[in-house]
Amino acid sequence: MLCPFYRYIDKRAAYALPPEILTYGDIFYISVPVPIFSQFNFSDAFIVLVVKIYYLISIVNIFKAICLLILFILFVLVGLATADARPNLHYDLINPADGRNYGCPEKGWRYDRNTMNRLIQEGRIIWPDNPDGRPRKKSFLNELSDNLPGFSSVFSTGVYTNTATKEIGGLFNKYLFDFPKPVEVIKQLVSQVSNTDDIILDFFSGSATTAHAVMQLNAEDGGNRRFILVQLPELCDEKSEAYKTGYKNICEIGKERIRRAGKMLKDALESSGLFVRAMKRHQDQHDSLEGFAYAEWEESPEVINAKKEMAAKLDVGFRVFKLDTSNLETWDATPIEDEQLDLLYRRMNSMIHRVKPERTDLDMIYEIMLKLGVPLTYSVTPFSINNKTVYGVGDDCLLLVCLAEDVQPEDVEQMTEYAPAKIIISRDSFADDTAMANAYYILRDHGIELKLV
Repeated sequence: MLCPFYRYIDKRAAYALPPEILTYGDIFYISVPVPIFSQFNFSDAFIVLVVKIYYLISIVNIFKAICLLILFILFVLVGLATADARPNLHYDLINPADGRNYGCPEKGWRYDRNTMNRLIQEGRIIWPDNPDGRPRKKSFLNELSDNLPGFSSVFSTGVYTNTATKEIGGLFNKYLFDFPKPVEVIKQLVSQVSNTDDIILDFFSGSATTAHAVMQLNAEDGGNRRFILVQLPELCDEKSEAYKTGYKNICEIGKERIRRAGKMLKDALESSGLFVRAMKRHQDQHDSLEGFAYAEWEESPEVINAKKEMAAKLDVGFRVFKLDTSNLETWDATPIEDEQLDLLYRRMNSMIHRVKPERTDLDMIYEIMLKLGVPLTYSVTPFSINNKTVYGVGDDCLLLVCLAEDVQPEDVEQMTEYAPAKIIISRDSFADDTAMANAYYILRDHGIELKLV
């Protein structure tokens, strides 16, 4: 049964959020074992909340959502429909055919007396032969509807854990992972509760089965689903086959699996195109291609080009990020003794050159993107201006980032030709304060914002 809480979340989750909050996607299930509608003799069942979250909401909104869930559970478990709260639902229900009195359940009936009488007259109430049973409402299949497509089965017939083990073995030619999830099961779950352009979040990615399933589903139906996988870098047992093969932690297995599965799917599309997606679904349901026999069309130029086009469009690229501290030094405010002047000077000097020495340009750029609310999926393209490396963020050069040394006004002037919204330059990049001031005025005249890091 789908409870109203799903409706509330689905409608409320898609509001606009400020740019500093990253957009993620999530699909999760909450199973709440409760006795549902005991007045109709339903046995204890499970309410399954299928919730689609399109944004990483703030702590406040998470708290609100939890409160709503608690209220809903309280309504079912504790029963807010008591005789005092809803007297119109509390009455003795009598079968007019034989006069048998079924009394009144603790939480009352689902319908008031007038509605119940109408249902009885319409023959929509099923009266149990067992005197201890409860009457039930008769519903017809064509009356049942919901926006969420139903599951034929939670698990596919004939899909077992050893199926997933064979899938891993087929990619690596070795069995590297114990008890992986079958791709077919994850693929079915994703297809049931997501649209073709949704983002799928897996907080316990393991061997990256979810990524494999998402890419395979996209290959099958032409979708553009994306995935976000989260996994702690758990160390592999030194006696395991994975460790002996060179994979020191689970994350390394997952990354390599995505690479191999992506290549395998592209090759499969180029060779068969999944029968060119059933010849474009039989030319959009029989508008042409007559009876459609794939073998007759397999070698035609149109089919060959279509397969190559599908393989090229399948996005199997991904980026890997590791949670870390900021790339910039922070001021150490720990008290020091009067005689520790050298320590004070070192602290002050560290704030002059704030970028930590072991960090790369890309480390800095991705931190800048996070702080400015720029999606991490945007492209980052390096190019040269007067032998200085500059990075363009986004296909339309939304940002320009320069962390090179000895930046001069003429360099800044050339950067304006790309017409970015903002140019980010390290304070250490300028030759002197005059060059920094000139850069500010040059960009102001071009209507471009300068940000210093």
